[in-house]
Amino acid sequence: MQYTESEVTEFITDNDVKFIKMAFCDIFGRQKIVAIQPSLLASAFKGGIPIDASRIMGFEKEADSELFLVPDTSTMSLLPWRPAHGRVVRFFCDIRRSDGTGFDIDCRGILKKAVDIAKLHGIIFEFGARNEFYLF
Repeated sequence: MQYTESEVTEFITDNDVKFIKMAFCDIFGRQKIVAIQPSLLASAFKGGIPIDASRIMGFEKEADSELFLVPDTSTMSLLPWRPAHGRVVRFFCDIRRSDGTGFDIDCRGILKKAVDIAKLHGIIFEFGARNEFYLF
């Protein structure tokens, strides 16, 4: 479900959220997280949270090494293993350049483009998590 900025802000206030985890993946599929305080959420929605791409394996050859994490409100989740006070919320983020355009090797961006191209050809993707368990 897509939430508005005001709904997210209200949720964070009502649930005593102290940290927000901004998650993204590098080009190898490893999740990276930047934690921010709720006071920075407005700037995250406006222009993104800056990250230094030169410190992320696979991103380091970028001429413009400053990239921005923009939260996707439809991925907001309250992390259940945190205490009732000082809770933590996580967002998966899109990676953008300083001019607002998408980052070419953002895994989420690549997937979104593939889904859009498939829709043009009448193909519909459905994604979901699946747990597998093996006994040997």
